[in-house]
Amino acid sequence: MTKQRKHLRKSKKGKRFKAGRRRGPITKGMSKEQKETVQEFLDKISGELKMGRPITIKDFGSFRVRKVPAKKGGKKVFMPMLGKEIVTKAKPASTKIRFIASKKLRRK
Repeated sequence: MTKQRKHLRKSKKGKRFKAGRRRGPITKGMSKEQKETVQEFLDKISGELKMGRPITIKDFGSFRVRKVPAKKGGKKVFMPMLGKEIVTKAKPASTKIRFIASKKLRRK
């Protein structure tokens, strides 16, 4: 690749496109008061989710806490890409946050 085309990547169809840029923090370009309001809102949401309560925001979606049970390890599994058997590792129980978009948001 030449120096000019380094920032371009090939897609599956062979077309070139610009690599995506990383976005800054959610509060970039906001005033101090706006940043405090957003932070307060996020703190409220995270506090409710830590207590295990679901949160629904009208016309946006809902956040729910989902408990994932522990998985036992020691199971032998054949990996075709490696061509050999491996032993799985044990995973502890954990909690995950799930977001479900509202119908109105999905239509947009």
